[in-house]
This record gives sequence, structure tokens and C-alpha cells, in this order.
Amino acid sequence: MIAGAFSPVSGKADKTLDTNGQILYYNSGRQALNIGSEGTVLTVSSSDLPAWETASGSWVGTATSNLAMANYNITGTGTVVFTSGTFTISSGSITSTKTLVALETEGSASTDDLDVNAGSVAGNLLIYSTVSSSRDVTIKTDTGTGKRHLLPADFTCDSNYDTAIFCQLRDDDRIPCLSTSNNI
Repeated sequence: MIAGAFSPVSGKADKTLDTNGQILYYNSGRQALNIGSEGTVLTVSSSDLPAWETASGSWVGTATSNLAMANYNITGTGTVVFTSGTFTISSGSITSTKTLVALETEGSASTDDLDVNAGSVAGNLLIYSTVSSSRDVTIKTDTGTGKRHLLPADFTCDSNYDTAIFCQLRDDDRIPCLSTSNNI
């Protein structure tokens, strides 16, 4: 029920919604706004009223079109495809340009530490795992230099099914952790 949608005098609805998708808003009385066309989004007009406008920006697309997002593309109908790659740690650092990041130890050593991801930029989603269960990678928290991983504690990927997920929110030196998971 919409609070105040009925006349205080008659008790009847003073504005009837009669079309699927209509919304009710107030402008010197209750008004109905019909549903927008496909590809439009509900916005606030310069008159401070709800209005439908053609969607724009990097998130515009339909279920059957390709959608470009920065350096990543979503292609196909109903499928999201993330780019993936293997990145070898060098002196504690990688320069990742992908979403799915398989971490390789320096010189194929059995263990290595990842301190910095120098390639991460605002808007990047990073899903780390190790290339091999025989090569453990410890993602270090906040080393104070470069693009730092913000974790409650260091996290070790000791199985290629272990994951650490980060999202670079801003173009600064901190990469917040969304989740870690020891899967096997």
C-alpha cells in the first residue's frame, strides 16, 4: 500500500494506475508515470521530477549485444566472460591487466609472496588463484608500497582452487579484499 494514496475526504484512490509498469509520484497532486521504453532508465529531470531517459555510459547493452567495459568485454547472450592470464611474480610484484589472475611464483619456486599489483586501476575486479597446487603464493596485506592488498591477514593460495577476490575502488594505492576462500 502506498501511504497517502487515498483521498482523506472520500477514502477513494485519487489517482488510478491503469497500465502495467506505471509508477506513482507527487507533483502538486499524485501523478502516474508510464513505464519507459526498452533501453531507458529512470532518472530525475532538471525539474526534480522522475523521467525516463536513454541510457548512456559504459554499462549500456542488451541481452544480445556486446558490452564494452574499459579493457574488458562481455560477449554472447546470457554469458559473462572475464579475461584471464598467468602473471609471474617478480620481486613481490605483478602487473595484472586481467580479471582472473593465475599467480606464478618467481622462477617456479615452491613458494612466493605477492606484495603489489602494479597494474590494477579503479574499477578492476581481481580474482587471484595460484597456477599450481605445488606452488604456494601468499598475498601479503598492506606492505606500504605500490598497490597494496587490504586484507585482515596474509592469505596463502596453496591450492589452485583457493581464491582471493579484490576490487580496486579508486585510483589509489589500496585494493580492498572482498573475499578469500580455502577450497581444498
